Amino acid sequence: PPSDCMFEQRPFRHTEHFYHPSDSCRTCVCNNGTVRCQHKPCPFAQCSHPITQDCCRTCEGCLYQGRERVSGETWDNPSDPCGYCVCHEGSVQCERKLCPPSNCNHPVPTECCMSCDGCTFHGKKYPDGVEFADDKDPCGVCYCYGGDITCTKLPCYEDCSHPYKPAGQCCGECKRCFYNSVVLVNGQSIPDPGNPCSECTCQSGSVRCSKKPCPAAFCSYPVTNPCGCPVCEGCLFQGITYSDEQIFPGGEQGCQDCTCSRGEVLCTTRKCPSSPCAHPALDDCACGVCDGCNFNGRDCYNGERFPHPEDHCQICSCLNGGVVCAKTSCPSIACRHPVTPPGKCCPVCTGRCFHQGAEHQSGSTFTSPSDPCSTCFCLRNSFLCPSYLSIDTMRSPSYRARTVLSRVHR
Repeated sequence: PPSDCMFEQRPFRHTEHFYHPSDSCRTCVCNNGTVRCQHKPCPFAQCSHPITQDCCRTCEGCLYQGRERVSGETWDNPSDPCGYCVCHEGSVQCERKLCPPSNCNHPVPTECCMSCDGCTFHGKKYPDGVEFADDKDPCGVCYCYGGDITCTKLPCYEDCSHPYKPAGQCCGECKRCFYNSVVLVNGQSIPDPGNPCSECTCQSGSVRCSKKPCPAAFCSYPVTNPCGCPVCEGCLFQGITYSDEQIFPGGEQGCQDCTCSRGEVLCTTRKCPSSPCAHPALDDCACGVCDGCNFNGRDCYNGERFPHPEDHCQICSCLNGGVVCAKTSCPSIACRHPVTPPGKCCPVCTGRCFHQGAEHQSGSTFTSPSDPCSTCFCLRNSFLCPSYLSIDTMRSPSYRARTVLSRVHR
């Protein structure tokens, strides 16, 4: 039959299962005199610092540096005085402690955080409330309060605005002046660097600046420079400023050419250019221009129509300095001997007849002065002078009708 087993000085029967006598987390089985043992099966612990519980590793706590911690526990980091660690579901995470903000400009560092219980200035630490010398300024004194630094100059009692401070001294002296990086002795004057129209003088350690006096300008039409002084570098002529050697129109109508020369003005009458048109108009300088006309002393604008000054029966037109005149056109009239009234340009039918200088009324008869044998008849500005007709014949209605029809036919 199968043999029993002897294990750790204890007998076990064949096929008997039992716990390891010295390790309760291991199970053993006796098989025909041989004992086989294996560790109790456990699930995998998905954490970095699990603890051992009931023979298996579990994430219900943390094992850190040989000490078990419950989940959620926080403790100081023994390797970092400014850090802390926390256990969270079997994993330990260590971080630096959060420092409160320092509400000062020059805090002093402590073991872990910056503190306003002192001051750090130029790399040095100072206790709160202490007064100390400024190592960058031998004439300055500083004070630490609540992590902030206040520095002031040592008081000086010289009463001047621009004292000169020799090297190594904290206070200036009023025997000389220091102005715009220049050392001035008492009474010395220099041009004002910020205003070319002024000069500055050292007076017992104070610099006072005033406007320079203006030199006289020996010209008739000087201009004013930026300092308000008259200079002969141009011309101020009739209220207008001209540059030197500038040519400009002068005179009442601008009909002169004037030249500015070192504050003096020389003007000459302008020469008129030749006009390419026959009847040019005259501009303000009496020079001919072709944008109008001058005809027999009359000024006309371009495109103007006007009567001829010597013949009112002509109409003239101005075009680009040229004048063209033409007779007035008359309408056609229906009488053979029209009359041109005095002062008129066109003949009209007046109802009268003019024969050899004599005037006759329409409907009247008269004897021709050049032919006593001819008797003439006047009808609506026309006359008829047949020979050897009696007065009665000419006055008869039949003769008048024939005469009118004959005139109409002609």
